[in-house]
Amino acid sequence: MAPFFHALLPGLLWMDIALVGAIAGIFLIASMRTSKKDLRPLFGFFFLITTEIYLIYWLLHYIAPPELLSSSAVQLVFGAGILLLPYCFWMFSLSVFDDGFRPGRLHLAVLLGRFLLVAVTLPGRLPEHPFLFLESSGKSDDLLYLFPNILYSLALIFHSLLVAHRGQRDDLVELRLDLRRIFVLLIGLLIAWIIASLFILRPLQADLPVSLINATMTLLLSLAFLWLAIRLHPDILPLELKEKVGYRPDPALKERLLEALEKDHIYRQEGLTIGELARTLSVQEYRLRRLINGEMGFRNFNDLLNRYRIQEACELLDRPDLPIIRIATDIGYPSPGPFNRVFRTLTGQTPTEYRQRKKE
Repeated sequence: MAPFFHALLPGLLWMDIALVGAIAGIFLIASMRTSKKDLRPLFGFFFLITTEIYLIYWLLHYIAPPELLSSSAVQLVFGAGILLLPYCFWMFSLSVFDDGFRPGRLHLAVLLGRFLLVAVTLPGRLPEHPFLFLESSGKSDDLLYLFPNILYSLALIFHSLLVAHRGQRDDLVELRLDLRRIFVLLIGLLIAWIIASLFILRPLQADLPVSLINATMTLLLSLAFLWLAIRLHPDILPLELKEKVGYRPDPALKERLLEALEKDHIYRQEGLTIGELARTLSVQEYRLRRLINGEMGFRNFNDLLNRYRIQEACELLDRPDLPIIRIATDIGYPSPGPFNRVFRTLTGQTPTEYRQRKKE
């Protein structure tokens, strides 16, 4: 039975490589067809390419002569790709689940920190079979050197999980909301599997079963990823692969919503959620989400609230007798800090600068 499983594993890896490569090609085309501001297809492409590098190196481990894997060029190319895999996964997750995401110095620092960590902990000790982001051969010595890098990878995965979970309450894109829930479940299972395989199964020398399960999981996740990417068009993969499901207007509900916002100023309520607003309007939450997203064009509930809050703030700032801290709390912000950040994002200036320019 063992020879059969040894023969099965390369076959699974060939299928993984072909499938991931095809998806990467679709994302590359998408990145060339979208605006430069939309970085989701590009980050998706890099995530898939680093996944492809990992899969190819894994396959070479089983079919290639040891001399090939030990060459400096192979170690450099494949080692860099494997080390970048968790980082690319993290960046892609942020670009998909955080509408306000923009790469900055923090993200560059995290990338540089990855290579610094490797330089300190793994000089000349890269294992010959990196499982997922880095794999141990099961030896305690390897695990000791790999542990900081495993923690780094798990930290990025946990943060991706947190971002996906945190945005569930305010996300107005229904299909992406479904993806958030699926993502939380899958990543939770993935984390549990990483911990179990690294610290329980591999020390028990269960390398072949673990590798077979890893290859099968990669194949199934790749298929799921492709299906979701197509289904979630154009929110993740902006290609014209299928017609967007049309939104059916609801004039009566829109009128009630606008009345609640413009006449009742319900947005002033601190911590208002879309669920609470739906209960106030006596409507199902999913219908309210469709209205705000499909007809008013908002992808996030907080974007809607901020638009109305800052609009009123601009009017109140014309009154010099009102302190800025009072304006912030009156329109629904818990403190001046969040108010200042949102105001600057939407207007390009701080509330103080806005008030001073109005005086001139």
